[in-house]
Amino acid sequence: MHKFRKNAGLEPKAPVYGGWEAERLCPGHTLGHFLSACSMSWASTGREGCAPG
Repeated sequence: MHKFRKNAGLEPKAPVYGGWEAERLCPGHTLGHFLSACSMSWASTGREGCAPG
């Protein structure tokens, strides 16, 4: 969420991840996987949130 928060004008809460997240080439790549997982979870269960339980 580092780059998302920074681009939204908010203070990042943690340092940027390394690898693809640190490069300009593909920032947000990991966040995209997380958001896809959350949307697929909601589509299959109807529950809000990604936390188990």
